[in-house]
Amino acid sequence: MTKLIVPILFILSTFYSIGCSCSDKIKNDFISNVKNFDAVIIGKFIRDSNSNKGKILISDVLKGTIDQSSIKIYEGGIDCTEIFVESDNTIIVGLNIKESNNGNEYYAPSCITSVLRLDNGLISSEVDGYNIHILNPKITPFKTILDVDKFEKKVNKRL
Repeated sequence: MTKLIVPILFILSTFYSIGCSCSDKIKNDFISNVKNFDAVIIGKFIRDSNSNKGKILISDVLKGTIDQSSIKIYEGGIDCTEIFVESDNTIIVGLNIKESNNGNEYYAPSCITSVLRLDNGLISSEVDGYNIHILNPKITPFKTILDVDKFEKKVNKRL
C-alpha cells in the first residue's frame, strides 16, 4: 500500500507545481488592482467560430490607450489567465498587455478579480465562469455589487 501512495503523492505534487496556483492575496479585488492593469474596458466577449480565438468588442475604455473597436484575448494555459465564456453579458475587464504582443493582444489575470458583469446599471463580481481561482471575488474589499457611477469614480481615483 505504501508503494502505491508515494508515487500518487509525487504525481499530485508535480501537477500542483506546474499548474496555476494562486496564493490568497489580501488585495484580490478589482478596484485595488486598477493601477496594475494596463487597460480597463467595457465590452462583450465573442469567439471566432473558425479559429476559436477570442476577442472583446469594446464599448468603452476606462483606462489605457486602446483605439480599436476590438482587441484579441490570450486565454488559458498554466499561466493563470482567465478563460473567457461567450455570453450576452456586458463585462468589465482589467487587462494586461501580453509580453510578446503581436498587435493588440491582452490577457486578464485570474489570481485577482479581473472580470466583472455590467447589468442594468449595476456592476457585479459574481460572473458565472470567471474568477474561479478566487474564493470570494469582489469589486472592492467589501462589496460584490456596485452602482456604475460609484464604480467609475473609484476607478478614476486609482488612475
